[in-house]
Amino acid sequence: LKDLTGPHYQGYELKSAHTVTLKFDDFLHDDYAHQRQHYRISSSDDPNYHTPQTPVIVGSDRQTIAITQENSAINESRLHLQTPYALLKNSHYHITLGGIRDDGSLPSEPRSIDITYNNDAISSSIKVNQVGYAPSVRKIAMVGNWLGSGGPMPVTAEIFQIIDQHSGRKVFQEKLELRTANTPQSGEDLYIADFSSFTRQGDYYLYIPGIGRSYNFSIRHNIYDPVYYHVMRLLYHKRNSIIRAPFSDPGQERGAIPAKLNGIYHPETAKGVLANGEQKHAYKEITQGWFDAGDYGQYMENAAPIWFAITLAIDLSNPGHFSDHDLNIPESGNGIPDIIDELGWGMRWAYSMQARDGGVYSKIASERWDHGLPSEVHKPRLIYEKTTQSTANFAAMAATYARLIKPYSRRKYKQAKQAAIKAWHFIQTHPVWPPEGTPYSTPASSGNYLLVTSLPAKLWAAAELYRLTAQPVYQQSFQTLKKTAYFDISARPFVLAPYWAMVNATHPNRDHSLAEQARRVLVRAADLQISRMQMNPYLIAKHPHIPWTGWGSNVHSVIPAFDMLMAYALTANEKYLTYAWLTPNSQLGVNAQSRSYITGIGQNSPQDPLDISCRFGNCRGLPTLRGVPVFGPIWHLPAFREPYISVNKAYYPPEFPTTKGDYHTAYPAMRRYTDAHALIPMSEFTINEATFVAIAYGLMRDDRQPIRLQPASNRIPSNMTEAE
Repeated sequence: LKDLTGPHYQGYELKSAHTVTLKFDDFLHDDYAHQRQHYRISSSDDPNYHTPQTPVIVGSDRQTIAITQENSAINESRLHLQTPYALLKNSHYHITLGGIRDDGSLPSEPRSIDITYNNDAISSSIKVNQVGYAPSVRKIAMVGNWLGSGGPMPVTAEIFQIIDQHSGRKVFQEKLELRTANTPQSGEDLYIADFSSFTRQGDYYLYIPGIGRSYNFSIRHNIYDPVYYHVMRLLYHKRNSIIRAPFSDPGQERGAIPAKLNGIYHPETAKGVLANGEQKHAYKEITQGWFDAGDYGQYMENAAPIWFAITLAIDLSNPGHFSDHDLNIPESGNGIPDIIDELGWGMRWAYSMQARDGGVYSKIASERWDHGLPSEVHKPRLIYEKTTQSTANFAAMAATYARLIKPYSRRKYKQAKQAAIKAWHFIQTHPVWPPEGTPYSTPASSGNYLLVTSLPAKLWAAAELYRLTAQPVYQQSFQTLKKTAYFDISARPFVLAPYWAMVNATHPNRDHSLAEQARRVLVRAADLQISRMQMNPYLIAKHPHIPWTGWGSNVHSVIPAFDMLMAYALTANEKYLTYAWLTPNSQLGVNAQSRSYITGIGQNSPQDPLDISCRFGNCRGLPTLRGVPVFGPIWHLPAFREPYISVNKAYYPPEFPTTKGDYHTAYPAMRRYTDAHALIPMSEFTINEATFVAIAYGLMRDDRQPIRLQPASNRIPSNMTEAE
């Protein structure tokens, strides 16, 4: 625009033939800006607009779209104009605006914006899985959008079409169905496009008359092969090691933290309750493992679930589904499945964290957050004191690895089994530390996982040791611990690990009533996740309370598939398989922002995830690593520093409801994501959750490779009701 001194115009988006979104730098959002009479739409091409027309609705919203190197928020304000008549394909329109104030007090001169309506342009109003769908499963997309303070975008279309990308021909058509009206989660009237009956393999996009076209997608049997491959290889790229070609992705080569810095005992470790001769600042060699997240810390509590994820990979798949040579890691070709090799890398770190007395240190991390590449770390990393929880988790991890590695190496099997038993003995002969109900926080600024009980970890250890050894003492311990250990079965699948182990401990001396109880817990967890999917507008198994959106609860939609796959293996009920195959959709594009939340996957994916090595993001001129599953939208950033404070303040409509409890008046939670590494709760990840994401896609990567059912003698009767 010429001579524009106020908020600068940045471009426009056509969300439908009736909806024009104009994008600006920040402007004042008030009643004046929303008055329809300040705006006119005219056209010399379209007879309906030969006489300038006033919009039917004017809405606006504001959101941070980027963070500068100085941690300042860059905001974008959007005007949404609902037109009285549908715009015509390839017609030109002229919009004048007098409703934006340049200085917050006076209206600007009317400014002119020219647009062209292209009915074939990609529309964010059509949300598809940008990777695609397997032929035999239920296939859905969704349609809808939000006009900021103007409310839901009206959807007048009645049908959708599938168009072959290569020929341009329509190959399928069906009616849209309303799923939910004016959902406060995303601000939309949301419609479902169900094309489950269309099974022809190929490359397609959805087209909706009056709205536009979707991003591309495919229908293939092995649809999630690349997703599994790239996300699972995040473990290799996060190794505490030299990362080198030909195993690294292009541009991701890097050095390691110098061995002499891994690590020294923190002074608290030497005088802790479970100390046994450690000397402050004495060196203990800690090797291998993976960095936990965007930082270089390595935490026993957050690494432990990886062992359960890989257990499920092996237990739920048929032999050969996860194979040698399928991850391109240095161990590929040794005759052991690559995922077990990767677990072995983590196990060697875990061994180095175990003391001679069997107790296990809780973490190794720098005293302060590191900056730069691992090879640039210059201060020793600190080893923090033993805890009961870390030791119990280790016992379960080592027992798990012993069972998985046994077919390939008797030596490694014996080593792991002995380490697990030694850790269990430590737990039985030492006091609980920290005491039950007390969170363990290390005295440093590096990360903490503030868990307040060791009972779930001990329950898992007892179950895994019983599964491994068949020794009654472990089953008896499980029975005793189960009476006091509390589980929220609606949380991540890891909480179900003890029950899965007991179900699969099919020894002649097992307590069948205990196994039956465990089976019912697992099925009940799956039923709860399905009920949440049914309540959620985007079929996400997320807690329905909107302010609990965040830290991956929304976009890691595929992780609850584990609950359903376990239930399917135990019941052979196809319901669980059907819902499991729906879980990838939201993470890969069927969401309010119409984007994939895994870097490099899909046509609209994150470019700037957090990793302090700066090797994963788009800094230093390097490509973004594919396969990083970011946390995504969060209801509220912890407002203790910039740029979090500015991002929270930027939202218009405001962050919190203007009327208590009426979330329709707040900025929708499912839209609160900005692709910026400075926003940690949105753009970071953890290696634990990334592994669950990867394994879920790995289990469902090909609809011709079925989930392995439990033997009939180990299943729940198919006529069991949910109440039972």
